[in-house]
Amino acid sequence: MERFRSTSRSYAELEPIITKYREQQKVAADLAGARELLTSSDDAEMRGLAADEVKELEQQVSRIEAELHVMLLPSDPNDEKNIILEIRAGAGGDEASLFASELFRMYTRFAERQRWKVKTTDLSESGVGGVKEVIAVIEGDGVYNRLKFESGVHRVQRVPETEAQGRIHTSAVTVAVLAPAAKLTLPQSVNAANATAAKANREKPRGDASANRFILLFIFSTLQPWYFFSVSVGFGAFYGPTFSAIGAFQVFIFFRSGW
Repeated sequence: MERFRSTSRSYAELEPIITKYREQQKVAADLAGARELLTSSDDAEMRGLAADEVKELEQQVSRIEAELHVMLLPSDPNDEKNIILEIRAGAGGDEASLFASELFRMYTRFAERQRWKVKTTDLSESGVGGVKEVIAVIEGDGVYNRLKFESGVHRVQRVPETEAQGRIHTSAVTVAVLAPAAKLTLPQSVNAANATAAKANREKPRGDASANRFILLFIFSTLQPWYFFSVSVGFGAFYGPTFSAIGAFQVFIFFRSGW
């Protein structure tokens, strides 16, 4: 299924180039016929018509070849990807938020005409019905290719609806068009190293805790039995039941020995 999708995508990318090439070949053949008629005809009126046709066809050939050269340029690998559209109101206060709202509505209408899907993921509105910030995902064929040059600062100078004295305001809005990041696959050696480091980190605290238990047992073994017992129980709540069990057993040995 994935191979079929890849083949269909490649065909869709090559079809406009093939169509433009066939158009160029047809116009070039018509131009060759018009030039032959211009040189071989004895009728002055016919040569005049042929000269006009040659001039028109030469312009068409130049235009089609220029378009074909542009179509043959290496394409951006992100051209067929979906986009994340971010619009944020900048300088201008409420007027900037109104301008941001109009821009988002414009992009939404354009996406609908292109039969793209628009999904709003985050929206922050202003008190006057504008948009402080909006983030949307636009999905479809060639979305990034059509909208990637929209990124940047958009500015408008006009008399805003919020202005009562008719003064002209300048407002700015930032637009960001982002292609989704490709999934990163780490080499197996890196994953193995991370797993080993994580295992070492998990085991290290246990070893330190065990060492601390034995050190404390050695220190507290020099104290009186009842003090050792109370301290062992208290530290057992922190170090776990193992410490308490060892401490209780040690106290029992001390009492039996008559210390």
